[in-house]
Amino acid sequence: MASPGFDIFRVEDSGALWLGSAATVEDAKEQVRQIAARAPGKYLLFDPKTGTKLIIEPHRAGGLHFAGTQG
Repeated sequence: MASPGFDIFRVEDSGALWLGSAATVEDAKEQVRQIAARAPGKYLLFDPKTGTKLIIEPHRAGGLHFAGTQG
């Protein structure tokens, strides 16, 4: 059985809180959109296979801003 592609974290002052995982980056982004609608904040998607990180923050216009980084 393959492991999920992306881990989802909420970034807090004390560190990162793991919220779950998703098979694709699209699924992970949708999960963050739903969570952020209830609890705005900074989120992080992490692909353990590649080390890729995607930081998701509330955007000034009310949406979400996605910023990617490599391991």
